[in-house]
Amino acid sequence: MKTRKILTAMVAAFLWSATADASGTPARRCEAGPGLEEELVRQLFEKIGSCPMLSLGIADARALAEAKPGLSIVNLRIDMRVGTFSAVLAQTLEAGGSKVVRQLRGGLALPREVPVVTRRIVPGEVIDASDIRMVSVDSRHVPPNAVLDADQLVGLEPRWPIAPLVPVSRAQVKNVLAVERGAGVRATFRSAGIELTTQLVAVDAGAIGQTITLRNPSSNKLVRGRVVDSGAVVLE
Repeated sequence: MKTRKILTAMVAAFLWSATADASGTPARRCEAGPGLEEELVRQLFEKIGSCPMLSLGIADARALAEAKPGLSIVNLRIDMRVGTFSAVLAQTLEAGGSKVVRQLRGGLALPREVPVVTRRIVPGEVIDASDIRMVSVDSRHVPPNAVLDADQLVGLEPRWPIAPLVPVSRAQVKNVLAVERGAGVRATFRSAGIELTTQLVAVDAGAIGQTITLRNPSSNKLVRGRVVDSGAVVLE
């Protein structure tokens, strides 16, 4: 069983390669082994529009590798929701028509570029741009709520330890608070070239970039302001 799993995992020799068109713009194409392996990848590429990462069972992989002339792949069906495909390996008959030699089934996924951290990061630490790099991941291993933009990870703090080189879910991270609830805040008001600064009290806690409610301690009037730094907001 262990050998079977290892061999199944190895049947994924379908790679991106870059070429260039007349304008010099990189154009991607899908490459595979010769014969019916190449034909299967070509059909998948035509249906999906990009090169899938493909896995086959041992028997199906052997059937493709050892296929004799006159065999073809037909009736290809794809279900990207669950990452599977099916097809028929058919033999062309001299009298016309064809007969089914084997039903093919396998899994597929699209490579997806996602940001990951390069070291273990624990609560209390802030994720820096130097901690992040982009990697290509099997789309089936990317959680639905994963952070997909590297810039969106910068400046966040983990709620629990983040392991390196795996996609990060939004539930794992939080904004680092720059203003605490009830704290005094330096509030700046700008209008027509005039800038006024006063001290207000934060009704809400907030991270940089967030808009929070503030209270004037003299009049108890509530205003809104955008957090721009630790203990500082710009009034809206």
